[in-house]
Amino acid sequence: MKNGDNVPEGQDLTIRKRILDWAAPCFPLEIRDQAAQVYMDYIRSKHNEDIDYFAPKLNSERGGCAGIIGNGAGA
Repeated sequence: MKNGDNVPEGQDLTIRKRILDWAAPCFPLEIRDQAAQVYMDYIRSKHNEDIDYFAPKLNSERGGCAGIIGNGAGA
């Protein structure tokens, strides 16, 4: 069963929005084409790891690295 947005019920609409954001005109055509393919897989419920990349919410509490990252635990 599908809702009015042609997105299969039970799938996160946030993921849909994140995928479609990458299809915006401000991105190069290659990026938009890849996003469109991921979106088509998403609405067809064809699960793949590309869709998984859009699922997690990024943690931006620190805005990236807090400092220089050295080599290993003792750096």
